[in-house]
Formats: sequence, structure tokens, C-alpha cells
Amino acid sequence: MKNEKYLVSVIIPTYNNKLMLDLSLKSLTNQKFDFPYEIIVVDDGSNDGTKKLLEKYKEKYNNLTYLFQEDNGFRAGLARNLGASKSNSEILIFLNDDMVCRRDFINNHIESQKKHDLVLGYSASYNNKNETYKIKQFQDINHKNLDQIKIIKEFRDPLFNKTPGEYSNNNWWKFFVASNISIKKKLFDKFKFDENFIGWGIEDVELGY
Repeated sequence: MKNEKYLVSVIIPTYNNKLMLDLSLKSLTNQKFDFPYEIIVVDDGSNDGTKKLLEKYKEKYNNLTYLFQEDNGFRAGLARNLGASKSNSEILIFLNDDMVCRRDFINNHIESQKKHDLVLGYSASYNNKNETYKIKQFQDINHKNLDQIKIIKEFRDPLFNKTPGEYSNNNWWKFFVASNISIKKKLFDKFKFDENFIGWGIEDVELGY
């Protein structure tokens, strides 16, 4: 691994989703952020050409790391922990491989991290059964037209619309999904994702609990 010291590590687990991953990486490599950051992609055993895609990115961006683990079931928790173990950053951002980020994405997390150790980010259209985005909308991505795309509300929208102090329900952990979160690495290292979970979901909600 590289010995460079970064302020932020963006960790992305992926599996056979290179088209969306490509769009996600395009948005992450064009961030408006003045501090050093790295992108760590952890491949959970893809066979769709994901490795070749990452090799192309690594030729151009020296802040990108590609890790691979064998395909032994969907192990997002293990993949995220592996990525975090290779990071020496102060802050970890966990992101799903189908997330296309605005240009101020990393900066917004860092600003929020100045006041909080854990930040839940909004994921437009996440788990929205009524509407979804089409991949064609992002094929020719640039951050100007990204800002013009309609925000499709996700299932946690009511939570994000509350002001600080309004939401005091002790069940807030039920909204803890790792599609877009940031956490201080020192805090994360005390807990980490439970690697016994195999299959979609739960490992992030359990960590939030």
C-alpha cells in the first residue's frame, strides 16, 4: 500500500457493477476539494471487467487503490472493513458503487465532520419503489448538469427534513445505511462491520445499533 497520508478515504465495495462504478468514479475524481483524499475500491469477486476498469483509472489517478477478494457470497461488510484497514486517513467515507456524487460531496462531509464523528449522507432515490434514475442520465456526466437533475426522494427523507433536536427517537439506528456515510477512523476501528453477514443489507444497520 502507499504510504501517503490522506485526510479522507472514500471506500467503495463493488460487485459486477462496472457501468455504475465508472460513473461514480468519474464524479469522485472531479471533486472540488483542496485536501488530499484517496479512493479505495474493494472488489467482492467481480467477473465483468471491473478490474480492467480500475486499472485504467489507476494509470491516471495515483490516489486510487484497487483491492480484490474472492467471490464467496455478497460480503459488503468484509469488503468495507478491508478497505478501512488499508486506510491511514482521519476520516472514512463509505459509499455504494452506484452513487454519483456532486462536486462538493467530499467537502460537505468534511465540513459536517468538524462537528460530528458520524455523518449520514442523503442518497437520492435510494430504495425508492416509485421512481428511479436511468443510467443514461449520467452517461455524459458533468457537474453542471448533475445539479439540474431532479432529486428523487429516498425513504429516509422525513428524517433529513427535521432540524437538530427534533428527532430524539432512540431507533434512529434503523436509518443507518452505508450507501453514503462518513465516520472518524478512530471511532470506526472500535466497532467495524460485522463480517458474519452475507447477503444484501443488515451489516450497516447493525453497526449503527
